Amino acid sequence: MNRNLVVELIVFVLILLALNFFFHLHISIIGSVVLTVIFAVVFRGARSRRAASGGSGGTPGGGSA
Repeated sequence: MNRNLVVELIVFVLILLALNFFFHLHISIIGSVVLTVIFAVVFRGARSRRAASGGSGGTPGGGSA
C-alpha cells in the first residue's frame, strides 16, 4: 500500500478521534463521508503543491539554503 495513503488514513482517523474526544461529536456515516471528501480534496491539494515545488519539502525550487 502507498505510504502516503497510510499516513492520510492515520491523520483522518486521528482527526475523527479528536473531534469525538474534545467536542463529543459522534460522527454519523454521512458526516464521515463528507469529512472524507473534504480531507481528500485538502490532501490532494497539498500533494499537488508538493509535486509542483519539486517535492523537496525545503526551499522553493528544491535547492538548499
